[in-house]
Amino acid sequence: MPWWIWLILALAMLAVLIAGIIYVIIHGLHALQSVQRTGEAVSERMTLMTDTEGTRHPKERPIFTERLEVAANRYTQAHTNVDERKRARRERYARIWSRWASFND
Repeated sequence: MPWWIWLILALAMLAVLIAGIIYVIIHGLHALQSVQRTGEAVSERMTLMTDTEGTRHPKERPIFTERLEVAANRYTQAHTNVDERKRARRERYARIWSRWASFND
């Protein structure tokens, strides 16, 4: 083989090697940015989880120190809220399905 073919092959090899290195560096930087955003989001949520200030109403005492009627009323209110959310979700799904049912009409 002539010498110039070896030169072309060597230059092509170097070009592919350099392109690969550039590709790895670019994608590595993108991955680092993604990891940084994820770390910041996790850190923010962890600080919110450890923040005990403002989690309870200031006048609200722990439930085990209250009378049983107070606990029953809180439970009833919480269960009512759950039922309202479920009813709203069912209504939302019904609207969506009725819209999809008439989509091709």
